[in-house]
Amino acid sequence: MIAMGNEENLSTITVRKIIVRLIEFLKSNQTNFEIINHACRILSYSLEALPSSSSSVVEAVPMLLEKLYTVNCADVAEQIIKTLDDLSVKYGRKLVDYGTIDVLNYIDFFPLHTQRRIMKIVSNCCSNVYSAQWNTVSSSLPLLSARLNPEHDPKCVEYSVECFTHLVQNVKNDEKLLNEIATDSFLLNFQLALTNESQMVFEDVFKTFSILTSISTQLAVKLLRHDIHKTIKQQLTSKNRQRSPQQILLVLSLIDKLLPEVPRQGLFAINECLSSDANFWSWHWQDDDGSWRPYSKKENDCINAGSGVGEEVLTVTIYGKSYTIDLVRKIQTNDESGTKRPIRNSSVSPKRNKEEESTAKRFKADLIYENDSLYSDFIRTLFPCIYLLSVTTFCRRLEEKCSELMLKMVFYASAQLLSEVVKGTGICRRLSIMLARKSVKCNIEAIQICQCLLDKAATDFKEELVREGVLFCLSSLRRTPIRHPKPNNKPKVPINEKKKKFLSTLYPSRWHKNKTPREEPVEMDIEDQDSKMNDWIAKQTNSIVTGFFYNPPQNLVLNNLCRAVERWNLEEISDMIHKNDATPFEIEKSDLIEKLADFFCSPTTDNGLSIFLRIFNFDKLSSLISSLNECFYRKLVIERSKSDEIRSLSRQNIRIELIPIDKDTESFKGKVTVECSATARSLERFIFRNTSNHVTAKPIALFERPTIEFLHDDRVLPTHLTLFDALPQDEIFTKTHQIRYRKSIDVIVKADKIPIVLYSIWTHVCKTGIVPNYLFLSSKLTSSVRYVLSDSEQLPSWLLKISSSFPFVLPFDLRKSLFYLLSFETKSQRSSKVKQIVDRNRILDEAKKIIIENSNSSISLDIEFQEEVGTGLGPTLEFFSLVSNDLRKIESIWRPSQSLFPSPIGEDDEPDDLFEFIGKFLGKSLADHKIIDLPFSSVFYKWLLGMENELTFEDLKYLDPDLADSCSKLKNMDPKDLRKLEVDFTLPGYENIELKPNGQHIILDSSNISEYLNLVVDWTLRRGVSRQMNALRHNLNIILPVSNLRLFYPNELESLFCGDQYAPWSSKMLNECTKADHGYTHNSPAVQNLIEILTTFDLVQQRAFLQFVTGSPRLPFGGFRSLSPPLTFVEKVVYESPDKYLPSVMTCANYLKLPNYSTIDIMREKVTVAINEGQFSFYLS
Repeated sequence: MIAMGNEENLSTITVRKIIVRLIEFLKSNQTNFEIINHACRILSYSLEALPSSSSSVVEAVPMLLEKLYTVNCADVAEQIIKTLDDLSVKYGRKLVDYGTIDVLNYIDFFPLHTQRRIMKIVSNCCSNVYSAQWNTVSSSLPLLSARLNPEHDPKCVEYSVECFTHLVQNVKNDEKLLNEIATDSFLLNFQLALTNESQMVFEDVFKTFSILTSISTQLAVKLLRHDIHKTIKQQLTSKNRQRSPQQILLVLSLIDKLLPEVPRQGLFAINECLSSDANFWSWHWQDDDGSWRPYSKKENDCINAGSGVGEEVLTVTIYGKSYTIDLVRKIQTNDESGTKRPIRNSSVSPKRNKEEESTAKRFKADLIYENDSLYSDFIRTLFPCIYLLSVTTFCRRLEEKCSELMLKMVFYASAQLLSEVVKGTGICRRLSIMLARKSVKCNIEAIQICQCLLDKAATDFKEELVREGVLFCLSSLRRTPIRHPKPNNKPKVPINEKKKKFLSTLYPSRWHKNKTPREEPVEMDIEDQDSKMNDWIAKQTNSIVTGFFYNPPQNLVLNNLCRAVERWNLEEISDMIHKNDATPFEIEKSDLIEKLADFFCSPTTDNGLSIFLRIFNFDKLSSLISSLNECFYRKLVIERSKSDEIRSLSRQNIRIELIPIDKDTESFKGKVTVECSATARSLERFIFRNTSNHVTAKPIALFERPTIEFLHDDRVLPTHLTLFDALPQDEIFTKTHQIRYRKSIDVIVKADKIPIVLYSIWTHVCKTGIVPNYLFLSSKLTSSVRYVLSDSEQLPSWLLKISSSFPFVLPFDLRKSLFYLLSFETKSQRSSKVKQIVDRNRILDEAKKIIIENSNSSISLDIEFQEEVGTGLGPTLEFFSLVSNDLRKIESIWRPSQSLFPSPIGEDDEPDDLFEFIGKFLGKSLADHKIIDLPFSSVFYKWLLGMENELTFEDLKYLDPDLADSCSKLKNMDPKDLRKLEVDFTLPGYENIELKPNGQHIILDSSNISEYLNLVVDWTLRRGVSRQMNALRHNLNIILPVSNLRLFYPNELESLFCGDQYAPWSSKMLNECTKADHGYTHNSPAVQNLIEILTTFDLVQQRAFLQFVTGSPRLPFGGFRSLSPPLTFVEKVVYESPDKYLPSVMTCANYLKLPNYSTIDIMREKVTVAINEGQFSFYLS
């Protein structure tokens, strides 16, 4: 009755009485397992059907535990554990008091799924264990620690980590209990738990270690003895796992806790004005009488947290009412009444117990000297990692944290350690960037690091500091101190949804006003801080320059490079860049970049190019490319910091009035409010979006010149500048700026010189093939772009500049991600899928109708085949595969070849309408992230990239080797023999196409052989296919900007459209990239036999297997690693001999259901039959 009941019809039953009787029943029955099992089930059903009965059921826990420990019946034991699991979520504290954690002693007697449930129970219990309940868990700590070993089930390891995280969090104020937890075996096993792929395990481990090390200095040393630095290095440098900035910050936070703080006097006294824990913002709102009222501590913390992560608007609850806080306009709005009040902030320095703080810091600092070798190994291992992270991340918080850690390490490192480890990292180059930035905090930290380096190892670093431009920057700061921005020294950046959720968990809006009194902090004047910091910068830089560089070493490389550039001596320039390893600072100051730009933009470039390439051979050209990449990265980082510095201003809105100049075209007119960070290109997209012919936002099209130009006071606004930079600064926020616009008259804006040089070298070098394309890749830019693309809500202008000017500095996978962000809406913006039912027998006809009707890129297709059960990803992939197959078979439109290219047509012939469909089909496949199976030729892809005018006889060799060979023979043939052939001026293989008017009557001879060959190439590659390819490109452009395809090389477009190319499958790769579940593990004999079979597959077998399992004969770019969901092997449970059954699939999840065959030979036979006979239908599932 209870099992079939619910809360409504069981509400009249007195459950407590039933529970009491059941407990008595359990006591009196010791051997009747069936009755005991039924009693336990009643308790479990009560919790499910009547949740309110849980308070009564929990009283049965002592008796359930007694039965669990004494009854030897698996069914009873599992039923009891299920009941305990249901109770542990709400009544974990009571279960702790009843001694439930002791169930760990019996965990090995249960199957895996029950072990997981036991670990979950213990985890819920541990979240309720505090100092008073410590005796209930202390005896089980060794068992929990042993479960951390990665040899155990990953889910059990995850629960075990949870247990220790709860325990450490709950007793973090009791150092004695923390030492009891942190045994040697625990510290070792807790690090080993990081091999678990769970993100939660990663975060819990580092949070727990951070708590331990911050509470107990002795535990910090103990952790060092267990080689925590090696674990940290592995996590920071692992290429197999991409960590988010938040996760990396957890790692850096642990490093910070393991290192002592720098002193707060002397060189570091100025840190009082910078440190986030020394100064924070105190927020106030203005009352009706004009007085300023402070927010409560919780509300103040909430606002500070939002400001700290770049939030511009957030919500707080005060006395039950919701208020919106606008941090940009400094306005508080009552969400119910709409009443607005000004808010303000001021810097605050909270009071501390300085004596206790000083004692703790001295104690931790003393430990460095007592454990010198431990900390030396720690710094030796991690300093290079921290430095590398600092120069490859574009996350401001990560950069700042890395700088703080490098400062600590440099301060506490010995002179010998600095020479051995720090000198070889390139720290001086990093310091020059930090000093060139318009950021007071960056400047101060860089000056402090310089001072430490020079105090300890001046002879090792002086020359490098000069060559990298550090002395130049110090001298500049000495003369012109930086002013701290007054409105807000914390730049505001767009925040993604993930960060918002994280913020809401820290500072929920439901917090009410705190009425308890608090100690009032001491307010500090911002202008006094500015003056103090600027005075410190001027004084400290003067001290360094006069104290260490009163007689600075001569920068011979820079001097010689300047002379060589002035004389334009390419031999000397190449030697100094290659042999002397000229730094980015030296290259910039020598005017080499300007000279190179002038050289490559000169009309006589082709004449001097052969000399340039002869002098700059492979090695020297590689060095030049690497140096230019470094220069661009340096310039990019410095410019980004400048824009960040004014972002608190440029995020404010300004008022503009758009006035069209052209009266004969449809246009937008009116006043609008925009952010100052917007550019002229942003205004162009706004106008496109707000005219009737452009209902939806226009995708960002790269490589296209602006179609509109904007003028302010008859001055054309540069497209690459923000409005904040382009408009006059006076009254920028108070007046309405009139901006007139018109169709572009081909105004060319002067671009940066470095992109010009890099692009010019790339253009000329790629044609000659002197160096491979990968030499242009920039590892630092790659890391920076990878971070930016992880938050795709807003692409910075510098990334668009890279994308349109020289995308070749980025690897294919990043360019692919960038392509999708620029060409299509993000997944969150895309509409829901539209289901289409398709007849296999009319696949091409129905595809034409479906693709044309749904060519809007925001609609994804979800295909289902008529009278078949399959639906979802698999049938949709097969749809694109089958359409591709049918298109390949239409011989009339393709040139006879293994790769696809349009068959030429004459000038009077009409192109086939199929090319219009193919254009939309290609666009739809990209929009829906579906791979196709059309092996186009490289000439086809060059047409897509607009490179048709660059096609030559070399391309004919790839497209039609036989025709190219015949042409070569004709060219070298004896004139008499040539005449005897009586070849006319028609296209070989297409007698109806005349190469020139009346070509059928013109006979080939030695006088017109060159003209003939040029016409054959022209008609084959260009003129004969132009209308087909133009129709295809036009229809592709309906779905996405075709110009964005120029992010790729021609040979990369096959990977974009058709996925991965053929490569043998290795057992290592298959083990790493596939999953085994539901009865199988990777160690199962059946899985290992299957992997061995797959490694023997050739191209045909691979295609058949992939078609069977995924619905497509090709893998996406990246192979099995990129397959989503991953290929998963699961056991197919059968009730007879497995050898009688074929494997089956579930293509929507990429599941291969594999019977547990008796031998590998039988498995090979059955798999072969399945993949050959089970294709093109969804019945084997």
